[in-house]
Amino acid sequence: MVPWNNAAMETLYQIVLVLGTLSLNVMALRGLRLLRKSLPLWRSIVGVTSVLLTFLTMTTFFVPMIAKLPGFDVLGSFVGWDTLTLSLIGIGMLFGCALERAPRLQVVAANLLLAALWHASLVY
Repeated sequence: MVPWNNAAMETLYQIVLVLGTLSLNVMALRGLRLLRKSLPLWRSIVGVTSVLLTFLTMTTFFVPMIAKLPGFDVLGSFVGWDTLTLSLIGIGMLFGCALERAPRLQVVAANLLLAALWHASLVY
């Protein structure tokens, strides 16, 4: 039996969280397409915005990592990444509450998984 070290567990944990967030977000987008006809226009717009904000929040996790790849740290030293990420998670959850049934739960769960990913990136 091969023992797992902390770096391998961290990577595995983050991969599972990213895949879970992505799949929940895609399912919410597909469910929103079916639900848009029964929702008022403002709720439909806010719902689409919440799904797009969740995708945007996922990209904020990758920007500091991509900025460090060439060897120079341009955006990684920006202090506001944590505040920006938590703000986007909170706004995405609030906007997701405008949806109904399964897409509401999927958007909120995807944002909660992003919050867990943010916590994991701080802890590990």
